[in-house]
Amino acid sequence: MILGLPRDDRFEDADAEKAAILSPVEDIGIPSVSEAFSNWERTDGFSPEPFEYDVENTPWWAEFRAIPLDNRTVWLGIALPEEELFRRIGVPRHVVPAAIVVIGLIAFIGSIFVVRRHAAHLRALTLEHERLARGTLQQTLITDETAGEVLALIEKGESERLEFKSTARWNLRTDKPGKEIELAWLKGVVGFLNTDGGVLLIGVDDNGKVTGVGRDNFQNEDKYLRHIDNLINQHIGPEYLQFIRYGLVGIDGEKVVMIRCARSNDPAFLKNNKDEDFFVRTGPASRKLSPSQILKYLEARQNR
Repeated sequence: MILGLPRDDRFEDADAEKAAILSPVEDIGIPSVSEAFSNWERTDGFSPEPFEYDVENTPWWAEFRAIPLDNRTVWLGIALPEEELFRRIGVPRHVVPAAIVVIGLIAFIGSIFVVRRHAAHLRALTLEHERLARGTLQQTLITDETAGEVLALIEKGESERLEFKSTARWNLRTDKPGKEIELAWLKGVVGFLNTDGGVLLIGVDDNGKVTGVGRDNFQNEDKYLRHIDNLINQHIGPEYLQFIRYGLVGIDGEKVVMIRCARSNDPAFLKNNKDEDFFVRTGPASRKLSPSQILKYLEARQNR
């Protein structure tokens, strides 16, 4: 949703400006805004890091941040053309690190005013989003572009930021559902949250072959996505959903679940009965750390 409009002749009229506020990004029709949003969506999870992108051969910078609203979280973004950014902060163009810091500061300060101004609308929107998510859990991101993106990821093979799983619950050896299968991919999600984010693909075997999600034997796609949602809530926690997005993607007649994870602000644990395990990504695998290793890792991460 658009909360603050860029300079544009179409919004000089007060009625036009009022009508545009809280419109979906795709309806606003401004390349600098839509490109910022689409570039952010294409990151491995929804990244809070500043990034550069081009609009009609003009460099822009943007940043998105998670902002708490009551007991919920909304993502807010800000985008600036590079020329205006450097002009405002008064430093030479080659001083990129300083510019990135300023983007973050501007985004943070701006977000406070935006949240205060539109708090009531944002609460209504997030409540409606939660109602829809819990009610129908419609599949998302099923486009040709996303299918192409998934195929490009598969071609690269598993890595620190990419993992394949054949199924979400079905043990192919015993030919029945297995809790160990669910915990295996949840371990990958926790590892991504605790490291630098990543993408988990369910319905792709270790060799990169698209096998689809049919072998999990769910009645329909809605029940499949509900199951994914319930497992994340139960074994990781609903507070981490702000860093996770997932959906079904159609590829060559099959469906694959794509789970995008951003790096979490707080350490995430995999909860199973009374156990809580901490995982990080090391190469194409998730590694469990001991309590002493966890302390050292978190200290090092905080100092990064």
